[in-house]
Amino acid sequence: MSSYRIHRTCPLLVLAASVVTGACGDPGPSPVMPSALVVSAGDHQAGPVGVPLPIPLQVALTGTDGRPFSGAVVTWRLTSGDGSMSPDSATTDASGIARTTLTLGPTIGVDLVSASVAGIAPVSITATALDRCDRALALPYSIGATATGTLAQTDCAFPDGSFVDYFALGATTAQSLRFSLTSSSLNASIVAVNDDDGTSSNAAIRILAQPDSYFVAANSYAGGETGPYTLSSTAVPEEIGPCQHAVHVWVTVGIQTTQQVQPTDCVDASGRSYDHVLLVLYPGQRVTVAENSTAFDAVLQLWDLSASPDALVAGDDNGGGGTNALLSFTDTDSVPRSYAIWAIAAQAGAVGAYTLSITSSSAGAQVRAHATRGGTAAPFNPLAKGRVP
Repeated sequence: MSSYRIHRTCPLLVLAASVVTGACGDPGPSPVMPSALVVSAGDHQAGPVGVPLPIPLQVALTGTDGRPFSGAVVTWRLTSGDGSMSPDSATTDASGIARTTLTLGPTIGVDLVSASVAGIAPVSITATALDRCDRALALPYSIGATATGTLAQTDCAFPDGSFVDYFALGATTAQSLRFSLTSSSLNASIVAVNDDDGTSSNAAIRILAQPDSYFVAANSYAGGETGPYTLSSTAVPEEIGPCQHAVHVWVTVGIQTTQQVQPTDCVDASGRSYDHVLLVLYPGQRVTVAENSTAFDAVLQLWDLSASPDALVAGDDNGGGGTNALLSFTDTDSVPRSYAIWAIAAQAGAVGAYTLSITSSSAGAQVRAHATRGGTAAPFNPLAKGRVP
């Protein structure tokens, strides 16, 4: 009997020893903890003061296992600037992502946002609040494209209280262009160029432009108007064409164009036919205009359209040698002004081809139009609408 009891006891002792050994020697897997936080979207945005940024601020959290970590609370805190965030905290989702929307404050400058999770290093996100009229906010645009937009009370406002959106355009070659701005709810204008197209309250302009960077300003004529619009453009023939009244032809400094004086052109009080184009000059800018022709005796006149009535400020008959015309003029006003150049055939009834060229001996319009302030593009300084024909 005693032998039988010893045989039954040994396996029980062995089993007890095995259980104890397993409990003390294998502690199990370590819990996964938050490990690294990185910015995954929304950094280095810029927008107008007082407006939410278009892309939410976003961070991604990974755990100690290298995988996305969900369920952690991310706290958003403004460390510099006067913007605001909604929400102030967010929980990471299944992809380890947390987001918030930053609304820029009323002060121009940099907003710094800190995103943090308990126990790991925070990350920083930078945003820049710009003047609503800063051209750095201009939307890219290309010739032939159709762009739609909406003028709103959060847009840039001109001194007359009318709102404006900017579009940035790059011209790599000299081009003859036509722009159209249409709206069912606005009396539209393209500032400093045109109010209406002669048939409606929509706006249209033509311009002979040198290669450069330009800004197209889509604007309502009256202060406080808001609503949708459509901007479109196309390349058109360089010919100035019949006497222009509603849709004038504008030019930039540096252009050289071959045109025709013809019977359908405008006629002055002496019965002489002429073409006319419009030009903006800036304070202190000196411009030289030449009209050369082998078909007729050329005469040039420069009219100040900012005066009331229009004032003849410069003219020439044969200053370019032979029957060619050449005039120079320096703008001495303190603000940009619009002028009309008349290319005239000296004899009544004379017609034929001529070449018109415009040069500047100062940086003038081309440099001033793209001046910068504090590292960003300065706000656009429009001509008063009343000064534009």
